[in-house]
Amino acid sequence: MKAKKLGIIAAVVVFVAVAALAAIPFLIDAESLKNRLVKVAERVLNRRLSVQAVEITVFTGLGVRLNRAVLFDDIRFANAPFVSLNSITVRPRLLPLLSGQVEVASVALEKPEIRLIQNQQRVWNFESIDTAPVGAGKGTPATNAPASPAGKSAQPFTLSQMDLSDGTVVISKRSASGALEESRYEHINLKLRNFSTNTPASFDLRL
Repeated sequence: MKAKKLGIIAAVVVFVAVAALAAIPFLIDAESLKNRLVKVAERVLNRRLSVQAVEITVFTGLGVRLNRAVLFDDIRFANAPFVSLNSITVRPRLLPLLSGQVEVASVALEKPEIRLIQNQQRVWNFESIDTAPVGAGKGTPATNAPASPAGKSAQPFTLSQMDLSDGTVVISKRSASGALEESRYEHINLKLRNFSTNTPASFDLRL
């Protein structure tokens, strides 16, 4: 009899837990969350970002999924997407989250297309990320960006896991004479583990 009661209690607890998890997406204003995320990302990257929709994931792991996201290029290189992707899912670490801190545990990128452009001065379009103002390029040299305070180093960024599936990279180089050379690499799958900006990481790459 006791075993039966314990089984009923366990079933009720599981049901309540599942119901609570299922209710999380309905308790969060997705549009407001999307606007906040876009604003923060644009401030950090100094690039314009467009996101079609935001979802809260629960049963595949607590996280945030940005659907149909486009990060636009530095307009000195192209008035077009720098990165466009089907979706990007970011999952936080649970223990820091309980104490009010947000630490990224994993990132999953689905069908990203990245366009890398090198101009005639041998400068790449990704070099201005987080340094040039949004919309820079209207006659403003990149060297006008304010320098970081002397002696102040950036806080290391760490990431336990990043999965990139079915990606595409397009590389465009323009020579000093103005000739354009373009290469395209498709069906890229990358698994990155224990990445940090100041320590080595391991990865598996398939092309």
